[in-house]
Amino acid sequence: MEYSLLNKKVGENIKNLRTIEGFTQQDLANKLNFTRGHLSCLEIGRNEISLEHLYLLCKVFKCKITDILPENVL
Repeated sequence: MEYSLLNKKVGENIKNLRTIEGFTQQDLANKLNFTRGHLSCLEIGRNEISLEHLYLLCKVFKCKITDILPENVL
C-alpha cells in the first residue's frame, strides 16, 4: 500500500524535529500519550495526523504548524 506524499512529508518533518530535540520515539510518544508504534506509523506516513495531535506536537516542539506541514507536496 502506498502512503500519501503529504503523510510522508509530515512524518519526515516530525522525525526531524524529534531528532533535533534529542527525543527517542518512546520519549515523544510518552509526551503525546501515544504508543511508540503509533508514532512510528506517523513518521513513516502510514497514519494521518489529526489536528489535535498536530497542535500537541507544536506545543511539545515549541514550533509553528508550518514547521510540521510541508510547504509543497505536488
